[in-house]
Amino acid sequence: HGLWPQYVDNGYPSYCNSDDFNETEIVADIGWDTLTQKWPNVQCDETDPEYDSFWEHEWTKHGTCSGLNQDIYFETAINLTDVLLTPTEIQSHLGESINADELRDAFFGSPWVALQCNKNGETGDYYLTGAYTCWEQNADDGSVGEQIVCPAEVVNEDTCYADDIFIPEL
Repeated sequence: HGLWPQYVDNGYPSYCNSDDFNETEIVADIGWDTLTQKWPNVQCDETDPEYDSFWEHEWTKHGTCSGLNQDIYFETAINLTDVLLTPTEIQSHLGESINADELRDAFFGSPWVALQCNKNGETGDYYLTGAYTCWEQNADDGSVGEQIVCPAEVVNEDTCYADDIFIPEL
């Protein structure tokens, strides 16, 4: 879903400054293909003119509180996708359903992950939209450190309530 700082005890900061999102700069620096492959907007098709609204939201709400400039924020988030690889359970179940606990276990289980799902209004089925994992922030330079156990508040944000969840194809 994204990258943002989290308070140890409760919640997270948001909308910390008025730095505008600059899609042109981010696409030029990182590349459209990299962004759409490693940080896709799973809510709409790539051809949708609003496709970048997801990245704008992530920067405006969360990135502005990271202590990083926009380029470093996006590069850091993208680079984390190389550290925390997409589990094979997701790749092998694209377009299919998987047991929610099996998927959590693929991310080392709760409390290392909180899965994010939406409910299909027509079928009532839950489908995966993201996975929250937690990482320490290095005090020296604000960069991302090691993965850590998520606080209970983050774990409680798991919204995949069904036994089985659908993995949409991108």
